[in-house]
Amino acid sequence: MGSSAVLLRASMERRVPNSRFLGALLLATTLLLGAISAAEADEYVVFGDSSLRAAVVGQLVRQGQLPLGSDGTTIAPSDADTLTALSAPNQGIARLDGLQHAENLASLDLHGNEIADISALGGLTKLTTLDVSGNHLDVAVGTPAMSVIAALEGSGTVVSYGSQHAQLSSLGISSSAASFGKSVTFSARIAPPGAASSGASTVRLYHLETKTVTRKIKGKRKKFAVNYWRLRRTLAMRAGASGALSIKGKLPYAGKWQAKVAYAGSADYESCKSATNAFVVRDPRVERAIGWAMRRRGAHSWDHYCLRFVGDCYARGAGASVHRYDTARQAARALHATSHRSTNAPRGAWVFYDSTPGGHVGLSLGGGMMINDYGGAGVKVMPITAGGHYIGWAAPSLSPPIVDWKQPP
Repeated sequence: MGSSAVLLRASMERRVPNSRFLGALLLATTLLLGAISAAEADEYVVFGDSSLRAAVVGQLVRQGQLPLGSDGTTIAPSDADTLTALSAPNQGIARLDGLQHAENLASLDLHGNEIADISALGGLTKLTTLDVSGNHLDVAVGTPAMSVIAALEGSGTVVSYGSQHAQLSSLGISSSAASFGKSVTFSARIAPPGAASSGASTVRLYHLETKTVTRKIKGKRKKFAVNYWRLRRTLAMRAGASGALSIKGKLPYAGKWQAKVAYAGSADYESCKSATNAFVVRDPRVERAIGWAMRRRGAHSWDHYCLRFVGDCYARGAGASVHRYDTARQAARALHATSHRSTNAPRGAWVFYDSTPGGHVGLSLGGGMMINDYGGAGVKVMPITAGGHYIGWAAPSLSPPIVDWKQPP
């Protein structure tokens, strides 16, 4: 290589910057831009709740502090300082972060929102009136919300905080409810937790029952069986820690039930109700009656007395009080058997036939089978479809009634 070429290469090497120097320069530039962006971000007030931001923007626009059409992303602390009054009731506001910058607020109306935390208001010492009623605050003694309210009241603020919204969870029912005669535990939770001890809560128990009503159709009066839910029992619940509610009790009899929790409310919390929870209590008389009947297979003591046999299944087999009818046909009419024509009758139901002058009846075993005294053939198990002129099934005529079928009687 000639001397001129060597000189040219050395000159070029001196002109190309060192790569380490370039990396350091790039890093410094990035940090500087980040610091500038952070500083710019710190110049604006950030509201975590879009509904609150909209309310603040609306007020600042009305004051002429912000131009019409502002989206609220460039509200400076100096803008927030100009707020002396803010009215934002029923706006769905849930969070208040950002409002702590409005240090000159004197009047603040936030009633009817969804606020559960008011810690952002603790430093607003110039407030003269504050309305946070109808929110989701826990205003029990010693809670964070009450600490803020007490501090504001101590500095002369008039605070309204009554009628907070309360909400009940769905009712929990212990598995023992499925068995008649066992103790049942009902439990629920209420929020805010302070409502548990500030007002009365009860479990209302409704039982599915049937009554006969008379209606006039085309000038003639006809009777119909109508199912309805009857309030049978009200249990007072005990308040526990963290909003827990519970009570133990026994149901008066088996059948289909509905239960719900009702909170009566108080000076600080509104009343509310839980969703309805349905459950079934099985009647042990059904299985005892069936077991007694199955042990009589082949017996001829009830030949030609089918109605007496199904009545004895409950009276003698289960110790139940049974209303006796003269004939199976009469019982079928009285119990509205034609209302349930399915051959898949529930276990323990009476299944009726119109095959003889007095009719016929058997005891359902479920799954389309029955046990009955079949004329002179004695007590036997057979398909429900094997009997002629099937007309339907009905709940047995017992007191108290059994109504724990999949289909209501």
